[in-house]
Amino acid sequence: MRFLIGVFLLVHTISNGQTLSVDHIPDSLKSNAKAVVRYDSLTFEVIDQGTAIRSRKYAITLMNGKAKSLTKDYIFYDKFSKVNSIEARVYDKRGKLIEKIKNRDIVDVSGYDGFSLYSDNRYKIIDFGPHDYPFTIEVAYTKEVDGLLFYPTWYPVFDEDILLEKSVFRIISPANLKPRYKSLNVSEPVINVNDRLGLVEHVWTLEEFPTINQEPYGPWFSEVVPIVYSAPARFEIDGYSGSMETWKDLGLWQKELNKGRSVISDELMGKMNQLTAGLDNDIDKIRAIYEYVQNNTRYVSIQLGIGGWQTFPALTVEQNGYGDCKALTNFTHSILKSQGIESIYTLIRAGRGASNIHTDFPSSQFNHVILAVPQPTDTLWLECTSQTNPFGYLGKFTGDRDALMITDEGGVVTHTPVYDKSVNVLSRTANVIVDKNGNAKATVSTTNKGLMYEADNLDYYLNQSSEDQKDWLYKIIEIPSFEIDDFSMTNERSIIPSAEVKLDLTLSKYASVSGKRLFIVPNLMNRVTSAPRKIEQRKSEVVLINDYTEIDSVIYQLPQGMHPEYIPEPVNIESEFGTYSSEVINQEGQLIYVRKLVRNKGRFPAESYEGLRSFYLEISKHDNTKSVMVSST
Repeated sequence: MRFLIGVFLLVHTISNGQTLSVDHIPDSLKSNAKAVVRYDSLTFEVIDQGTAIRSRKYAITLMNGKAKSLTKDYIFYDKFSKVNSIEARVYDKRGKLIEKIKNRDIVDVSGYDGFSLYSDNRYKIIDFGPHDYPFTIEVAYTKEVDGLLFYPTWYPVFDEDILLEKSVFRIISPANLKPRYKSLNVSEPVINVNDRLGLVEHVWTLEEFPTINQEPYGPWFSEVVPIVYSAPARFEIDGYSGSMETWKDLGLWQKELNKGRSVISDELMGKMNQLTAGLDNDIDKIRAIYEYVQNNTRYVSIQLGIGGWQTFPALTVEQNGYGDCKALTNFTHSILKSQGIESIYTLIRAGRGASNIHTDFPSSQFNHVILAVPQPTDTLWLECTSQTNPFGYLGKFTGDRDALMITDEGGVVTHTPVYDKSVNVLSRTANVIVDKNGNAKATVSTTNKGLMYEADNLDYYLNQSSEDQKDWLYKIIEIPSFEIDDFSMTNERSIIPSAEVKLDLTLSKYASVSGKRLFIVPNLMNRVTSAPRKIEQRKSEVVLINDYTEIDSVIYQLPQGMHPEYIPEPVNIESEFGTYSSEVINQEGQLIYVRKLVRNKGRFPAESYEGLRSFYLEISKHDNTKSVMVSST
């Protein structure tokens, strides 16, 4: 029986527009806002451990053209949810109703993302069209949810340029299915209990919340805004019930979901026996199997029903030659198993720049699957979806973050490899021949290792055509005027990968000429040209995500008869954010330039921001300092 939301609250009807006049927006919320959320009410009514009703009603005033993206709303649904009703209206700046969106004008489209082979994701699209700013849009809808692996995450403030008048989040549930939640930057909920009906209501409210200005080198936006994560204790989806009160419980559910899906054919097992027969250690066997999967399968996204969480059988991948991250990981696991090598299916939140999961809040926070292969001294990690990823390398996509290994005993939180400044190294050597007119020829060799392997998308372009590589080099080389005469790239696809880029360059007017003098910037192509902007009252802590090392050595062959008139003094800078040194050496018709920058990662107090700014200002000054050469004739 469906519980009535009205037990705890009066269900609002669509507004008559009287309170939606722009004049009713508090002055404190009008300045610099592209939009103002007038109200936003989200209610999640849990019926049992497998079903719920999700209701949302909101009104947003679009103040100017910067809010154009908000003139469309997308209401998601899939096999496990159904949209029951939608109402949408538009009001002018006085709060007068000017349009009611008709149901026939709400478009229903597939949620095709451009790379999924199959997907049952769909969207209802409400297009409010153009109107004179400011105007207000208002939407109310309800969805039936069948399958409760997820409860809502409440983001009352979802953009730094969108301000908030009022937002309310309610979870109504049977007393024996109380929600689990994690509140950040917002007060704890008001809890109302109805013993007679056996219901509990949790209510979070936020009012008149001003803008949040994200500062340079600041924390994730989700760390500083109000947010509530919610999740069930017990749940059911597509007939599979489970618990996520602990990570162990969630892992046991995932283990059961994938049970019996790691069988490969006798034919493939025989082929793998032959592949690994001549290899005498597990690392070589794992590499051979990994590269076999890379060469014989391709990644496709498949989002169909429970298949969003349950892997395809290994035999399906074997027969079709493709699969999503779950299927390809399970396929690799299955082949390794056939060779007596243990591996562990592992859930992770992937993405370059993705935030980490909350390890103190067991719940489904993952969007990807990778494979852990325990070894006597360490764990080897495999990204099974990429046909080009170096063996054993996770990089920025899944490196240095918490993950959930699905073991026979249940879920176990672990941490993926951390790549530090000892391996994240850019090393460059160059020889530059300068003529008396300031033109030059340069031979440059740059090796990028560790996370620097991904710098400027190098890892992507290593696998592209020569023409695309050349176009990319012209975009990233920061020399005022140059031509690429020749280049080559080599790729070392090891656990700590590296790539070498060799260049032959013609540099037009690299050194400026004035009478008998040549002015040369010794730092050829690795200059810091700016520093973080000045902030009078820094509020957030300073966050530096990755650490790395840059080493440059450049030899300049000078025109005959030229000698130094001015050479910068050696520089050594030490800071909590890193170290920097540079030196120019005069040596028999040559200038030798040596530079080293080491950047530290970490979190630093807000008051240290000016120190970071000073650190980069100093580096920029010395990176761009000129040496002066003068002719003796």
